[in-house]
Amino acid sequence: MPVLAKLLPVALAVAVAVGVVAEIAFTRTRTYTVAAALTDPDTVVVTVAGSVFPAGRNSYVLRDETGLAKLDTCPRWYRTVRLTPGEKVTVTGEILRNNTPPEGMLYTLAVYTIRRRDRPEIVVRTEPGKPPWASSAFIPR
Repeated sequence: MPVLAKLLPVALAVAVAVGVVAEIAFTRTRTYTVAAALTDPDTVVVTVAGSVFPAGRNSYVLRDETGLAKLDTCPRWYRTVRLTPGEKVTVTGEILRNNTPPEGMLYTLAVYTIRRRDRPEIVVRTEPGKPPWASSAFIPR
């Protein structure tokens, strides 16, 4: 019994470590080019990288060597998203598949997060589905 009592904590620690490594390996986000983000029809949320350019209030265009995507963030009353024209970013969001993108764009991306070099990450929303500003609790009066 004393040997089993000594091995049990070690076995448990190994099992937890294997689980953590597996979770990290399988949940790592792949970063796509603008065009390549369209190649996996089963992916709901994608991460794309490129340079941003303003396209209206809280709306930007993401550009890389493969094309353009419209970035749809949130209403200004909910949060102001300020990005510098030409700034290199990595954006995670949902491709709006039932949406006709503006002319010249490959798709519209409903933005969840915007990662910037040496600046704080911008979190617009945290998950697919109804955005937080769609709730009546957030509608300005």
